[in-house]
Amino acid sequence: MPVSRKPVAKKLASNTTAAIEHLNKNPLRINEPQYQQYLKSNAEAASNLAALVKDLVEYGKTRTTLEAYERKLEVPK
Repeated sequence: MPVSRKPVAKKLASNTTAAIEHLNKNPLRINEPQYQQYLKSNAEAASNLAALVKDLVEYGKTRTTLEAYERKLEVPK
């Protein structure tokens, strides 16, 4: 059963928005270690999500190719 990735994307978008709003309200806090760690965590989450999406797209392409070969070779399902 496929797992929905939508909540991950929503949470990442929410965290990014919160970080931007916090920085707009507190521009001098950009160098605070706690804020830097928050940004680092968000960047890591974004990178992980991008890798997941890339893998899912690659899987889809591979699956399509496999199905085409199955049809061409008349492989019974």
